[in-house]
Amino acid sequence: MIKKQDLNKILLKRLLAIFIIGTLSVIGVVKYAPKIGSIFGLISVNRNDTITPPEANTPPPIFLEVPEAVNKTKIDLKGSSVPKTKIELFVNGPKEASVLTDISGEFLFTNVKLNEGKNTIFAKANETKSDVITIRYDNEKPKIELETPKNGEKIENLNNRVEVIGKINEEAAVKVNGRVAIQRPDNSFSILLGAREGNLEIIIEATDLAGNKSEEKLSVTYKHD
Repeated sequence: MIKKQDLNKILLKRLLAIFIIGTLSVIGVVKYAPKIGSIFGLISVNRNDTITPPEANTPPPIFLEVPEAVNKTKIDLKGSSVPKTKIELFVNGPKEASVLTDISGEFLFTNVKLNEGKNTIFAKANETKSDVITIRYDNEKPKIELETPKNGEKIENLNNRVEVIGKINEEAAVKVNGRVAIQRPDNSFSILLGAREGNLEIIIEATDLAGNKSEEKLSVTYKHD
């Protein structure tokens, strides 16, 4: 049979244990409540939010100073995008190269190989596609067909003028003796040259969009009559 004195000791120990446990619980709640609350707050605030992939907001790359036509098999292509972004280049379908934009967002592809004729090119930045550009590779010189005058022809008139008329087989800039000739939609051209009696040398130059140049020379004799 438990004595009254022993019973009092047991009760005292249990009360002391309960007091210690309660005290530790209060201290724990006070110390860790802010952290626990912030975790639940973060969960509550963000439970309905969705994470948007960075690439979804990446603007498309932009090519700069794109030529319409070139006479070289390899060219450099530059452009701009988001700084420190991977840019992938696609030429006539397949991926050809990739570079990283610099801190200002500029990129440069060097020695891009072209096929003969029309080439379709685009770029991607994080799957965002640029506009498709077209560059034509053409290494053939334009052909000059001169209608009048003919080489060695003798020209007589009263206005001290010699009219040069001809046609080019493609779109090209035409100069006659250094002066820009009048051009028409069908690629024909004409110009009036001042003339003095005697020999007149005529030089016709044609430069196409790719930079190919051709030249024709002839000589006529002018007489004021």
